[in-house]
Amino acid sequence: MSKLLTEHIDENGAKNCGQLISVAERHGVDKAQLDAFRSALKHEEAPPEDHTAVTYQHIDGVDLQLHVYPVKDTANLSPAFIWFHGGSWSTGHWSYCPVLCRALQKQGFVVIQAEYRTSKRFDGTPLDALTDAYRAVDWTVEHASEFHIDRKKIMTGGFSSGGALAAQMAVLNHKKVSAGAYISAATDPSKDSWYTSVVANKRDPKQLSPLIMANALSSPQIFFHVKDDEMCAYQGAVDMSAKLSALGVQNRLVTFEQGGHFFVFRSAEDRQRIVTELQSFIKQIGW
Repeated sequence: MSKLLTEHIDENGAKNCGQLISVAERHGVDKAQLDAFRSALKHEEAPPEDHTAVTYQHIDGVDLQLHVYPVKDTANLSPAFIWFHGGSWSTGHWSYCPVLCRALQKQGFVVIQAEYRTSKRFDGTPLDALTDAYRAVDWTVEHASEFHIDRKKIMTGGFSSGGALAAQMAVLNHKKVSAGAYISAATDPSKDSWYTSVVANKRDPKQLSPLIMANALSSPQIFFHVKDDEMCAYQGAVDMSAKLSALGVQNRLVTFEQGGHFFVFRSAEDRQRIVTELQSFIKQIGW
Protein backbone atom coordinates (compact mmCIF):
# COMPACT_ATOMS: atom_id res chain seq x y z
CA MET A 1 0.00 0.00 0.00
CA SER A 2 2.87 2.35 0.78
CA LYS A 3 4.35 1.72 -2.66
CA LEU A 4 1.05 2.26 -4.46
CA LEU A 5 0.27 5.46 -2.57
CA THR A 6 3.79 6.77 -3.20
CA GLU A 7 3.40 6.12 -6.93
CA HIS A 8 -0.04 7.70 -6.98
CA ILE A 9 1.14 10.90 -5.29
CA ASP A 10 4.24 11.08 -7.50
CA GLU A 11 2.13 10.78 -10.66
CA ASN A 12 -1.05 12.62 -9.69
CA GLY A 13 -0.34 14.78 -6.65
CA ALA A 14 -1.70 14.32 -3.13
CA LYS A 15 -5.00 16.14 -3.54
CA ASN A 16 -7.89 14.33 -1.83
CA CYS A 17 -5.58 11.60 -0.50
CA GLY A 18 -6.28 12.32 3.17
CA GLN A 19 -8.54 9.30 3.63
CA LEU A 20 -6.05 7.01 1.89
CA ILE A 21 -3.27 8.25 4.16
CA SER A 22 -5.43 7.45 7.20
CA VAL A 23 -6.04 3.95 5.87
CA ALA A 24 -2.29 3.53 5.32
CA GLU A 25 -1.68 4.52 8.93
CA ARG A 26 -4.16 1.95 10.20
CA HIS A 27 -2.35 -0.70 8.19
CA GLY A 28 0.99 0.07 9.79
CA VAL A 29 2.79 2.06 7.09
CA ASP A 30 6.09 3.47 8.33
CA LYS A 31 5.81 6.79 10.21
CA ALA A 32 8.46 8.49 8.09
CA GLN A 33 6.53 7.55 4.95
CA LEU A 34 3.26 8.76 6.49
CA ASP A 35 4.92 12.07 7.34
CA ALA A 36 6.03 12.39 3.72
CA PHE A 37 2.47 11.72 2.50
CA ARG A 38 1.03 14.29 4.91
CA SER A 39 3.65 16.84 3.90
CA ALA A 40 2.72 16.37 0.24
CA LEU A 41 -0.98 16.75 1.09
CA LYS A 42 -0.34 19.89 3.14
CA HIS A 43 1.65 21.40 0.27
CA GLU A 44 -1.14 20.52 -2.19
CA GLU A 45 -3.84 22.10 -0.04
CA ALA A 46 -1.92 25.26 0.88
CA PRO A 47 -2.98 28.47 -0.89
CA PRO A 48 -0.53 29.12 -3.75
CA GLU A 49 1.88 32.00 -3.33
CA ASP A 50 2.68 32.74 -6.98
CA HIS A 51 -0.72 32.35 -8.65
CA THR A 52 -4.47 32.15 -8.11
CA ALA A 53 -6.24 28.78 -7.84
CA VAL A 54 -9.94 28.99 -8.74
CA THR A 55 -12.55 26.25 -8.72
CA TYR A 56 -14.15 26.01 -12.15
CA GLN A 57 -16.31 22.98 -11.40
CA HIS A 58 -17.20 20.64 -8.55
CA ILE A 59 -17.25 16.93 -9.41
CA ASP A 60 -18.26 14.19 -6.95
CA GLY A 61 -17.09 16.12 -3.92
CA VAL A 62 -13.86 17.27 -5.52
CA ASP A 63 -13.00 20.84 -6.49
CA LEU A 64 -11.39 20.92 -9.92
CA GLN A 65 -9.24 24.01 -10.19
CA LEU A 66 -7.63 26.24 -12.75
CA HIS A 67 -4.26 27.63 -11.69
CA VAL A 68 -4.10 31.15 -13.07
CA TYR A 69 -0.82 33.05 -13.40
CA PRO A 70 -1.95 36.65 -14.01
CA VAL A 71 0.05 39.32 -15.79
CA LYS A 72 1.65 42.21 -13.92
CA ASP A 73 0.87 44.81 -16.59
CA THR A 74 -2.90 45.22 -16.59
CA ALA A 75 -3.02 48.37 -18.69
CA ASN A 76 -3.86 46.34 -21.79
CA LEU A 77 -5.60 43.06 -22.48
CA SER A 78 -3.30 40.04 -22.69
CA PRO A 79 -3.49 36.74 -24.58
CA ALA A 80 -4.20 33.62 -22.53
CA PHE A 81 -2.70 30.14 -22.64
CA ILE A 82 -4.63 27.17 -21.23
CA TRP A 83 -2.43 24.13 -20.51
CA PHE A 84 -3.52 20.50 -20.29
CA HIS A 85 -0.96 18.11 -18.78
CA GLY A 86 -0.20 14.69 -20.26
CA GLY A 87 -0.64 11.23 -18.77
CA SER A 88 -2.53 9.07 -21.30
CA TRP A 89 -5.88 10.31 -19.93
CA SER A 90 -5.02 8.23 -16.84
CA THR A 91 -2.53 10.15 -14.69
CA GLY A 92 -0.85 13.52 -14.44
CA HIS A 93 -0.74 16.68 -12.37
CA TRP A 94 -1.67 20.21 -13.37
CA SER A 95 1.87 21.48 -12.65
CA TYR A 96 3.55 19.19 -15.18
CA CYS A 97 4.47 21.57 -17.99
CA PRO A 98 7.89 21.09 -19.57
CA VAL A 99 8.40 24.47 -21.31
CA LEU A 100 5.48 26.32 -22.80
CA CYS A 101 3.80 27.75 -19.71
CA ARG A 102 6.84 29.54 -18.32
CA ALA A 103 7.90 30.74 -21.77
CA LEU A 104 4.51 32.29 -22.51
CA GLN A 105 4.21 33.75 -19.03
CA LYS A 106 7.44 35.64 -19.70
CA GLN A 107 5.95 36.86 -22.97
CA GLY A 108 2.99 38.47 -21.22
CA PHE A 109 0.40 35.70 -21.49
CA VAL A 110 -2.05 34.92 -18.72
CA VAL A 111 -1.19 31.25 -18.16
CA ILE A 112 -3.91 28.88 -16.93
CA GLN A 113 -2.96 25.32 -15.97
CA ALA A 114 -5.98 23.04 -15.74
CA GLU A 115 -6.88 20.19 -13.45
CA TYR A 116 -9.11 17.74 -15.30
CA ARG A 117 -10.55 14.29 -14.73
CA THR A 118 -8.30 11.29 -15.36
CA SER A 119 -9.01 7.61 -14.84
CA LYS A 120 -6.69 7.19 -11.84
CA ARG A 121 -7.79 10.31 -9.98
CA PHE A 122 -11.49 10.57 -10.69
CA ASP A 123 -12.32 7.34 -12.55
CA GLY A 124 -12.71 9.70 -15.48
CA THR A 125 -12.84 8.90 -19.17
CA PRO A 126 -11.43 10.82 -22.16
CA LEU A 127 -14.95 12.18 -22.64
CA ASP A 128 -14.90 13.56 -19.10
CA ALA A 129 -11.54 15.15 -19.82
CA LEU A 130 -12.94 16.67 -23.02
CA THR A 131 -15.91 18.07 -21.11
CA ASP A 132 -13.50 19.59 -18.60
CA ALA A 133 -11.48 21.16 -21.41
CA TYR A 134 -14.61 22.83 -22.80
CA ARG A 135 -15.49 24.09 -19.31
CA ALA A 136 -11.97 25.42 -18.75
CA VAL A 137 -12.21 27.40 -21.99
CA ASP A 138 -15.70 28.65 -21.08
CA TRP A 139 -14.46 29.77 -17.67
CA THR A 140 -11.58 31.66 -19.29
CA VAL A 141 -13.95 33.46 -21.65
CA GLU A 142 -16.40 34.28 -18.87
CA HIS A 143 -13.67 35.63 -16.55
CA ALA A 144 -11.60 37.34 -19.23
CA SER A 145 -12.28 40.85 -17.93
CA GLU A 146 -11.33 39.87 -14.38
CA PHE A 147 -7.89 38.69 -15.48
CA HIS A 148 -7.39 41.23 -18.31
CA ILE A 149 -7.58 38.58 -21.02
CA ASP A 150 -8.20 39.29 -24.69
CA ARG A 151 -11.05 36.91 -25.60
CA LYS A 152 -9.86 36.85 -29.21
CA LYS A 153 -6.43 35.57 -28.21
CA ILE A 154 -6.95 32.33 -26.29
CA MET A 155 -4.43 29.57 -27.04
CA THR A 156 -4.62 25.99 -25.78
CA GLY A 157 -1.62 23.73 -25.31
CA GLY A 158 -0.67 20.36 -23.96
CA PHE A 159 1.67 17.41 -23.85
CA SER A 160 0.76 13.93 -25.20
CA SER A 161 -2.89 13.24 -24.26
CA GLY A 162 -3.09 16.83 -23.03
CA GLY A 163 -1.99 17.82 -26.52
CA ALA A 164 -4.96 15.87 -27.87
CA LEU A 165 -7.30 17.87 -25.61
CA ALA A 166 -5.69 21.14 -26.66
CA ALA A 167 -5.92 20.22 -30.35
CA GLN A 168 -9.56 19.19 -29.92
CA MET A 169 -10.21 22.68 -28.58
CA ALA A 170 -8.41 24.36 -31.50
CA VAL A 171 -10.44 22.31 -33.99
CA LEU A 172 -13.79 21.54 -32.33
CA ASN A 173 -13.99 24.74 -30.27
CA HIS A 174 -12.34 27.16 -32.71
CA LYS A 175 -14.89 29.92 -32.10
CA LYS A 176 -13.44 30.40 -28.61
CA VAL A 177 -9.89 29.06 -29.04
CA SER A 178 -7.74 31.06 -31.44
CA ALA A 179 -4.53 28.98 -31.54
CA GLY A 180 -2.90 25.78 -30.31
CA ALA A 181 0.61 24.64 -29.32
CA TYR A 182 1.47 21.03 -28.55
CA ILE A 183 4.40 18.82 -27.59
CA SER A 184 4.34 15.10 -28.52
CA ALA A 185 0.58 15.38 -29.08
CA ALA A 186 -1.84 12.60 -29.97
CA THR A 187 -3.31 14.30 -33.04
CA ASP A 188 -5.57 11.35 -33.88
CA PRO A 189 -6.69 9.64 -30.65
CA SER A 190 -9.17 7.55 -32.64
CA LYS A 191 -6.19 5.33 -33.56
CA ASP A 192 -5.55 4.55 -29.88
CA SER A 193 -7.23 1.22 -29.05
CA TRP A 194 -7.81 2.05 -25.37
CA TYR A 195 -9.27 5.46 -26.22
CA THR A 196 -11.59 3.91 -28.78
CA SER A 197 -12.72 1.13 -26.43
CA VAL A 198 -13.68 3.65 -23.76
CA VAL A 199 -15.24 6.30 -25.99
CA ALA A 200 -16.96 4.36 -28.78
CA ASN A 201 -20.06 3.36 -26.79
CA LYS A 202 -20.98 7.04 -26.39
CA ARG A 203 -19.29 8.98 -29.20
CA ASP A 204 -17.76 8.27 -32.58
CA PRO A 205 -13.99 8.56 -31.87
CA LYS A 206 -13.39 9.84 -35.39
CA GLN A 207 -15.60 12.83 -34.69
CA LEU A 208 -13.29 13.69 -31.78
CA SER A 209 -10.08 13.40 -33.81
CA PRO A 210 -8.35 16.74 -34.50
CA LEU A 211 -6.71 15.23 -37.59
CA ILE A 212 -9.96 13.94 -39.06
CA MET A 213 -12.13 16.89 -38.06
CA ALA A 214 -9.68 19.68 -39.01
CA ASN A 215 -11.23 22.13 -41.46
CA ALA A 216 -10.65 25.59 -42.90
CA LEU A 217 -12.09 27.20 -39.75
CA SER A 218 -9.58 25.48 -37.45
CA SER A 219 -7.28 27.75 -35.48
CA PRO A 220 -3.53 28.21 -36.23
CA GLN A 221 -1.42 25.51 -34.59
CA ILE A 222 2.21 24.66 -33.90
CA PHE A 223 3.50 21.12 -33.31
CA PHE A 224 6.69 20.08 -31.55
CA HIS A 225 7.38 16.43 -32.27
CA VAL A 226 10.29 14.02 -32.35
CA LYS A 227 10.75 11.46 -35.13
CA ASP A 228 11.30 8.49 -32.82
CA ASP A 229 8.24 9.09 -30.62
CA GLU A 230 7.26 5.61 -29.48
CA MET A 231 3.88 6.61 -28.01
CA CYS A 232 2.34 9.30 -30.24
CA ALA A 233 3.54 8.71 -33.78
CA TYR A 234 5.44 11.52 -35.48
CA GLN A 235 3.50 10.78 -38.66
CA GLY A 236 0.37 12.07 -36.95
CA ALA A 237 1.93 15.50 -36.56
CA VAL A 238 3.15 15.38 -40.17
CA ASP A 239 -0.34 14.50 -41.42
CA MET A 240 -2.00 17.15 -39.26
CA SER A 241 0.37 19.86 -40.45
CA ALA A 242 -0.10 18.82 -44.08
CA LYS A 243 -3.88 18.86 -43.78
CA LEU A 244 -3.95 22.29 -42.14
CA SER A 245 -1.63 23.63 -44.87
CA ALA A 246 -3.91 22.22 -47.57
CA LEU A 247 -6.85 23.94 -45.86
CA GLY A 248 -5.00 27.24 -45.73
CA VAL A 249 -4.70 27.24 -41.91
CA GLN A 250 -1.49 28.71 -40.51
CA ASN A 251 0.61 26.06 -38.82
CA ARG A 252 4.17 24.99 -38.14
CA LEU A 253 5.71 21.58 -37.53
CA VAL A 254 8.95 21.74 -35.57
CA THR A 255 10.76 18.41 -35.95
CA PHE A 256 13.31 16.91 -33.58
CA GLU A 257 15.48 14.00 -34.65
CA GLN A 258 15.58 11.81 -31.54
CA GLY A 259 14.83 11.59 -27.85
CA GLY A 260 11.59 9.62 -27.69
CA HIS A 261 8.17 10.71 -26.47
CA PHE A 262 9.61 12.55 -23.46
CA PHE A 263 12.39 14.29 -25.42
CA VAL A 264 11.47 17.69 -24.05
CA PHE A 265 12.33 16.60 -20.51
CA ARG A 266 15.76 15.35 -21.53
CA SER A 267 17.35 18.14 -23.55
CA ALA A 268 17.88 21.77 -22.56
CA GLU A 269 18.84 22.50 -26.16
CA ASP A 270 15.52 21.15 -27.43
CA ARG A 271 13.62 23.17 -24.83
CA GLN A 272 15.36 26.36 -25.94
CA ARG A 273 14.51 25.61 -29.56
CA ILE A 274 10.87 25.15 -28.59
CA VAL A 275 10.85 28.55 -26.90
CA THR A 276 12.44 30.24 -29.92
CA GLU A 277 10.08 28.60 -32.42
CA LEU A 278 7.06 29.39 -30.26
CA GLN A 279 8.00 33.07 -30.06
CA SER A 280 8.38 33.15 -33.84
CA PHE A 281 5.02 31.45 -34.37
CA ILE A 282 3.23 33.93 -32.11
CA LYS A 283 4.59 36.76 -34.27
CA GLN A 284 3.55 34.86 -37.40
CA ILE A 285 -0.10 34.72 -36.34
CA GLY A 286 -0.09 38.40 -35.46
CA TRP A 287 -0.16 38.23 -31.68
